[in-house]
Amino acid sequence: GECPILDYFPRTSAALPFLPLPPPPPPPPGASTHAAEAGNSAECEALLAEVMTFQEGFAKRLQDRLRGLVTAARRSWEEALVADRTTTAAQPPRSELLAMAHMSRALCTIGLENSVEAIFADVFAKPSLNNASEACNTAAEEAKRKAMSETNAGGAKVGAGAVDLEIFFRKMREELFSEKAALIWFARRFQADGSEDGALAVSALRLVSHAVVLPTLQHVLEVWPNVFMPAFPDTFAANYVHFTGFMQAAEALMASSERDAMRKEPALADFQRRWKTQVYCSLRSKEALQILVAASKKLEAGTQSAQHSAGQHSYWLEVSAELIRTLDRVWNQWYLSSLYPKMARLSLELLARYGRAIREFTETSSSSASGSGWDATASPPSWAAASLPVQLSRAAADVLQVLAELDASSKTGHIAKLCFQRLPSGMSDSKEKQLTKALLDEAAVGLRPSLKVLKEAMLKQVIAAMVPQFAAIRGIPAFYRMLNKPVPTKASPYVDSAMRPLLAFQEVAGSASKFPDAVGEWLRDVVEGAAAEFTLQATQLLESTQQQEASLRRLAGRAGGEAQVSDLDKIHMQLCLDVDTFSQNVSSLGPDVAAAPGLARLAEAVAGVR
Repeated sequence: GECPILDYFPRTSAALPFLPLPPPPPPPPGASTHAAEAGNSAECEALLAEVMTFQEGFAKRLQDRLRGLVTAARRSWEEALVADRTTTAAQPPRSELLAMAHMSRALCTIGLENSVEAIFADVFAKPSLNNASEACNTAAEEAKRKAMSETNAGGAKVGAGAVDLEIFFRKMREELFSEKAALIWFARRFQADGSEDGALAVSALRLVSHAVVLPTLQHVLEVWPNVFMPAFPDTFAANYVHFTGFMQAAEALMASSERDAMRKEPALADFQRRWKTQVYCSLRSKEALQILVAASKKLEAGTQSAQHSAGQHSYWLEVSAELIRTLDRVWNQWYLSSLYPKMARLSLELLARYGRAIREFTETSSSSASGSGWDATASPPSWAAASLPVQLSRAAADVLQVLAELDASSKTGHIAKLCFQRLPSGMSDSKEKQLTKALLDEAAVGLRPSLKVLKEAMLKQVIAAMVPQFAAIRGIPAFYRMLNKPVPTKASPYVDSAMRPLLAFQEVAGSASKFPDAVGEWLRDVVEGAAAEFTLQATQLLESTQQQEASLRRLAGRAGGEAQVSDLDKIHMQLCLDVDTFSQNVSSLGPDVAAAPGLARLAEAVAGVR
């Protein structure tokens, strides 16, 4: 009735907790009546009771001996570390390790692997849990006193839900997951996958998950049951991040089989379900939208003279900066690993709301604008600070920068990079990443109409300031007819007058935007509109002068021209000189402007009189 393993160690009289054995299994289906009767006989029952008594006593003595060895090993390990010796000096002798392994396997064989893991949890995890809890509660009380001292007599109170578990999880990781932690050293020796010594492997043991992780989660449930409610969203998110960080650190120390089994643990699933992440997400969504709506209302506050910093860039409109700040907050401060789809949906909603705010701002500004804002009397002539070309070019520059933040291929692409970095593990090169990219592209497409409305509104003002200058073309015939004027050698003054709004707008748009390609496109569209008006006026002038010249010739009775330069020739020469000067001036603004189709049509309109 004695076990050699037990005889190897001195007996102990300490009273230790004991886990009872499971009941014997029922008879298999289809067993004979004789076997069933034999199983119910008094003799058989007495024999089974004797076996169970022996097994229980055997198991209890195994548990007592194992607990004594593990406790002694922990004590010697701590003494070695206090004496500043290496972990090698703290390791128990191999004979004791073999004894622990044999006893653990024996207990596992009779279905008591939980008792082995409970012993390691009591010896190693429980003291750390108590120490970490005490440190966390002390910090929480100090934070509560500080918060109360900073409020007035009726100030807000810090409840249990505001306990930050950062200290608790950090101390647990420091004491149990470090390279000097004894439990991790034992777990690596006894693990079946990749064990350094096959003689020590105990395949049924899961020391990291069952002796550390599950007791820790159970401790949190018992001591801080309110941490799962997002009454204080910032603390809720921080605690969730601390929990996930603790789990990631634990899984990194597990063998693959233990890690896979841990992820299927009902206790872990129950712990994760307790976090009210859906409520938290709703609170964050409401908060984010309120921030953006409040910033959108400030668009009505007049000129945007000061820039607002957000992320790595500056923005003219506060709503643009607030959008970037909020998106950054969503993916950095508010993000939880289980909420990736909802955080992505919130980001798209924020971008759509921003696009609507920009369109409303453009429409309101256009309808309330009095005049074009072009000040021709200023020195030099310029666009007023409150004019639409100034205000809307700045808004357009903001939208362009936001689009760049959404572009994963751009050098900035800040928001796109945040979305990709937060993809759940294993999805960085998957369909999920392609879907995320498609959603960002869709959000960018949704902002394009807002940018188009901005561009049309501001360019309309610039073109409107240029077009009246071309009315002076109609005065060219009166300047040359019957006055014996010399042949023209320079462009008419209206060409310079027409160029001034365009050049001033180039300066305004260039200083507002960091996207020269977009500015070049705006200038080209302005030139296109101005050239269309120039072409119309030039065509009408040529038609009217030809009709007048034909009438004068009929009245004078002449069929041919004279040898010297006629007034009509001078008119044509002046018009061609004006067209050439205008085309040269606008072409100097850039290759995009020089390629405007309207310039080619303008040149074609006067080609017949050159």
